[in-house]
Amino acid sequence: MHRRLAWILWAAEGARRMAWSGNYEALRQYLRDFTNIGGDPAYDTHGILMLLLALADNLRASPAAVADLPELAETITPEHAAFLEKLSRWAAEARHTEPGDAAV
Repeated sequence: MHRRLAWILWAAEGARRMAWSGNYEALRQYLRDFTNIGGDPAYDTHGILMLLLALADNLRASPAAVADLPELAETITPEHAAFLEKLSRWAAEARHTEPGDAAV
């Protein structure tokens, strides 16, 4: 667990430095290419999923962001939507519920 926390903090620190530089395209590319902490060649699926969920928490916690989402939905590609729907189905199957049962 400590290694996972270190990984998330390390990734967040790198992302924070890029965001503060105002270079959001570099930040997006960094996150697209990111696979693991410390240059380990193994792909850390759990760690990357934790980053995705942290971003979801961030959006969900902001009423202004939630209000903007319908307007910004056009930026979600069909491929992104299909992947997010698949993720939702897997999560629902793991909980033995239906996708979309949880409060947004």
